Amino acid sequence: ELLIRSTMPQNPNPALYRFLHDSIHLLDDSHRPANFPLWATMEIIRHQGFLPDNIQIDDMARLRNTSQDYRNVSREAADLILDFLPLDWSQVADYSIPSAVRREATEMLIQFLCKQLEITAKFHSVEILHEVLHA
Repeated sequence: ELLIRSTMPQNPNPALYRFLHDSIHLLDDSHRPANFPLWATMEIIRHQGFLPDNIQIDDMARLRNTSQDYRNVSREAADLILDFLPLDWSQVADYSIPSAVRREATEMLIQFLCKQLEITAKFHSVEILHEVLHA
């Protein structure tokens, strides 16, 4: 659902499509896929141009404090997102994260992406991914 709704045929994005192709292979080869939804969502947001490479702790705190949508996000989830920003999949795959924090961070990123793309539908596949990948 996230891939279908975040890729738009009328606005092709070759870098995003290349990432999606490569990331599916990374997931297929992964022995510990629990962090994949979080990392992939962050990368989709980055490829869509909504995630600056130089986001700082102050920016995340400001987002948490000023936006009604993100006010309830825990400090742990916000810090996790900041920690993951500069990392590639090989660094993220074995990262040990409590599942509740990983889930909250993933849901925050999906909510952020939906807001940027003006998607109002609820994603049902996120809950399934969490169950299948034990995320």
